[in-house]
Amino acid sequence: MLNPRLALGTTGVLAFAAGAYLSSGPPVLTLLNDSLRISYPWPRAAAALVAAAGAAVVARSIPRRWLQLCGGVLALLAVASATHLLAYRVEAGDGAIEATGLLSRERLAWSDVSRVEAGPGVLVLFEGTQVRVRVDTVDYSADQRASLERTITRRVREAAGGRALPAGRLR
Repeated sequence: MLNPRLALGTTGVLAFAAGAYLSSGPPVLTLLNDSLRISYPWPRAAAALVAAAGAAVVARSIPRRWLQLCGGVLALLAVASATHLLAYRVEAGDGAIEATGLLSRERLAWSDVSRVEAGPGVLVLFEGTQVRVRVDTVDYSADQRASLERTITRRVREAAGGRALPAGRLR
């Protein structure tokens, strides 16, 4: 006969692994008439919640207290990940760029952009010398990142009246 605690733990591990796998991947890029929107679909967040439930089940099935604590922390991280996936949105609209995340909401008018810097996994938009909007692009596909960069370039040039920013300032 199978040990119920072992069966519960195995089910939890499988649920965690499946949820973690299904919650990963690039966001969805939506081109609208006058804007571009990048966000994660809600099924990814639901999969992250399945991973959280799996981690909680594993934590409950383990007899050692410190391992239960580790499983609980893992479950909380998975819930935070699910919340981030639901909250994450980048919208490059007609008048401004807006980036919303788990703990922040940043907005910058195109006419106020002084420069844009591209780094590995991030695009940073400046107003004067101050960082105003930071876009996390770690999960983006190459096409999604290129589309966002082209949109930013076009919008900043339009806002500047067709004049480009000083050389080296905008990709």
